Amino acid sequence: MKEDGVFTIYIDGAHAVHRDCRGQGGLIGTFGTGAMLSKSGKLRLTTTSSTETEIVSTGQYLPKSTYAIWLKENFRKKIM
Repeated sequence: MKEDGVFTIYIDGAHAVHRDCRGQGGLIGTFGTGAMLSKSGKLRLTTTSSTETEIVSTGQYLPKSTYAIWLKENFRKKIM
């Protein structure tokens, strides 16, 4: 864990990688060494461009990452 305790989240998407032309999206959350949170899956929508795939990936996975940040903040208050 980094000394500053920064939780970093990366979200990414890949365009039209499945047979039905849907993209793949995913997220990873880390404190700097290894993954604390990870999720990957087929996107729910068929997109027409790689830019749209990135936007849909962010929309699909952002709620999971904001929940992880909320959890981190609440556990920190209870522990310290």
